[in-house]
Amino acid sequence: MLHYFARRFFAPLLVSPYEEAGRLIVYVLDDFYRDRPYQLLLQVNLYHYGSTEPKTSLTHKFMVRLCDNSCLQPLIICVI
Repeated sequence: MLHYFARRFFAPLLVSPYEEAGRLIVYVLDDFYRDRPYQLLLQVNLYHYGSTEPKTSLTHKFMVRLCDNSCLQPLIICVI
């Protein structure tokens, strides 16, 4: 099972979200060797324990330019 997930550890485009003090912070790391714009679609679904339907949904589009071998400044999104 580890080999399946290990493939993603070394993905050339890595998205790392985490929550801190009621804010959603997203880091995007680009290891591709090209300078290009990306259109990112962030979709967050919050579920109540035991339910299959989202309690709250948030969708936001971003247009960002990532330079090769770089990390985008964190996108900070308020969470209600």
